[in-house]
Amino acid sequence: MRLLLRLHIAILTALVSFGAMAQDYPSKASRIIVTVLPGGGSDLLARLVAGKLSEALGKPFVVEYRPGGDSAIGLEAIARSPADGYTMGVATSGLSIHQALAVKKRPFDAIRDFTPIILFATTTTVLAGKAALPPDNIAQLIAYGRTRKDKMTFASCSNGSSQHVAGELFGQLAGVGMVHVPFKGCTQGIPLVLNGEVDLIVNTLANLSQYIKAGKLKAYAITGSRRSQFAPELPTMAEAGLSNYAMDNWFGMIGPAGMPPAIVARLNAEMNATLTRPETRDKLIAMQYDLHGGTAAEFGTHIKSEIERVSKIQNVRISDE
Repeated sequence: MRLLLRLHIAILTALVSFGAMAQDYPSKASRIIVTVLPGGGSDLLARLVAGKLSEALGKPFVVEYRPGGDSAIGLEAIARSPADGYTMGVATSGLSIHQALAVKKRPFDAIRDFTPIILFATTTTVLAGKAALPPDNIAQLIAYGRTRKDKMTFASCSNGSSQHVAGELFGQLAGVGMVHVPFKGCTQGIPLVLNGEVDLIVNTLANLSQYIKAGKLKAYAITGSRRSQFAPELPTMAEAGLSNYAMDNWFGMIGPAGMPPAIVARLNAEMNATLTRPETRDKLIAMQYDLHGGTAAEFGTHIKSEIERVSKIQNVRISDE
């Protein structure tokens, strides 16, 4: 009986402590970890959010760079930080891809060791093909690929990239034989598709739009879960009949596991407000980001669904070597 009483007291004390913590939050500077080198999409989002949170909450939010290990170093630093709301970081779709497909598991779990805060945005990724391909739309491409005697080739940014996984998932769900042609960068494979050496390419719309507009590439579908404002005429893979297909190249904010819900809710509200500010929206839209926002729970569901979806791709494995 005494043990039960002490347990109840301990729980009540913890709840009171967390409540007071959330009410006083933030009482000191916070850090936002960027897991890659400065200059990319994660860095841009981190700096935008850090500035707005500093203004709104009255305490500094400082961007800290922890690159290396294909984001593993920075992600581990986030996972091992105190869950008090003073350390968070920008995660990308690589978190779910590595969780599902890595040959060697990382020293953290994408679900167990992190608290989802908000899904910021996705970048529009498109499946396109060389101009000489007979199909003019995604339905025709699927039918053509199924009857073609040899496998279709597709280029991506690199082995294990979200573009690589998107191409493999298309082949699996569409029943189309695909051979991956990897490169070490998102622009290096484009010339080989333009000159007809490679059939298809999975890449960002920002990289391919000039060639699509010029008729040098055929755009077939968006790989994400919803149509893009930057190419509203292009269907999603799901609209083309691949009901289980959705590969978003996403960016979001996470913290260590066990963050107080009240602090998560406050951070989520402030970050949603940041995404609705005209100056923020205009800057991100100019760089062809599809803005999302939403609740922390929705972001957590998105990460889980991405892991489950990617895990079903049996012929792709990622090595950090």
